Amino acid sequence: MMTPESLLLKRIEEELIVISESQHAQARQADVLRKARTLLHVGCSTILVNAMLAEHLRKERAQGTSSARTRPVRRLQLAPTRSAPARSQSSSAPARPWQAAD
Repeated sequence: MMTPESLLLKRIEEELIVISESQHAQARQADVLRKARTLLHVGCSTILVNAMLAEHLRKERAQGTSSARTRPVRRLQLAPTRSAPARSQSSSAPARPWQAAD
């Protein structure tokens, strides 16, 4: 039979584990956001930055590295992406990546 002290100690240990996991997840998220900020500062397109953020989220979910007890990485739209201008169907010019819509 567990004593009240041992039950309390067990709950404290569990909470410390959750806090540690949360701090690691937040550190990973901060690293990704710093990289996204740097990419935007050097002129990378918002489409590519948003794709990088989505890929990070997909990898975390696939690896199960984001704990169910911690907040997931939020999907961020850093800036509105430019939509493609209307193009005629008869154009034979190849699509340009910077004109692609989301």
